[in-house]
Amino acid sequence: MFGDKDAKEEKQQKSQAAYAEVERLEALSPIQLASEVMTRGFGPGGPADTVAPLARGTSIRKLLQMFEPDGGSDSSLHDRLYDIVADSVQVLEHASLLRPDGTVGSQQGLAFYSATRWGRAALERNAVERVLHGESL
Repeated sequence: MFGDKDAKEEKQQKSQAAYAEVERLEALSPIQLASEVMTRGFGPGGPADTVAPLARGTSIRKLLQMFEPDGGSDSSLHDRLYDIVADSVQVLEHASLLRPDGTVGSQQGLAFYSATRWGRAALERNAVERVLHGESL
């Protein structure tokens, strides 16, 4: 009986945390958001950091997982988060920091992206946001 209550409370806490994270991300400017996606997704320890050389980059689905607490989201929240991350990837692509690296099937979130040489240099110099503002490395 107490285990069910604890599990329900834990699920509710995860759901609240997921909603808070999405609201935090939605409050960021497009440049701030794209900078965070680039740094967390393609920087050290991010999903793209673990991709083998010459393999495809990382998928939007993997980038989404950085922002979703385990078991904490419902489908509407997942859709909001997908839009946030996908929009950020587009900003990064337009700034030549990311490049498309193929797709697998037609499922949502299975397009792959890799950091360009320019993108890796911006990460190394902690200059992603500066580059997104149109400044030089």
